[in-house]
Amino acid sequence: MNRSEQWVILLRHGIAEARGSIPDEERALTGKGRRRMKRSARALTRLIPAVDAIASSPLLRCIQTAHLVAARTRVSEVELLDELQPQAEPEGFLRYLRATESSTIVCVGHEPLLSRIACALLGIENNSGLELRKGGCYVFTICSGVSHLEWMLAPRVLRSIR
Repeated sequence: MNRSEQWVILLRHGIAEARGSIPDEERALTGKGRRRMKRSARALTRLIPAVDAIASSPLLRCIQTAHLVAARTRVSEVELLDELQPQAEPEGFLRYLRATESSTIVCVGHEPLLSRIACALLGIENNSGLELRKGGCYVFTICSGVSHLEWMLAPRVLRSIR
């Protein structure tokens, strides 16, 4: 791979239907979740306009969130990754990151996995207290195998960016 820097955006899905009402993999974004994620997607693509790939957990609420981001970018396909499912381990996702050719990728997934991935990228303990709210994101740059947390945005802050 001959890229000098990679941008990785870890985005938690938006507000979804309540647990227990239907199977977890079928839980969709609520109307409120969809509206908020549209605003977040607009803001995210203003902050990082050159997204070249979008990956998502195969669960419906993540796929819907990923497609809202895709609608604001030139990315036409969302890659579904088992490595972003709720029960996945960070190591599988890290292997995917090392193998991908993408220079700027938005990855839509779940908590606590996204925070566990963030901790793994930073080389800190998983019980660090990091946690994303629904619609929040971590933004990393990775250069020569070294990860840097550029920012962590709460959903309210992300949505407020015009």
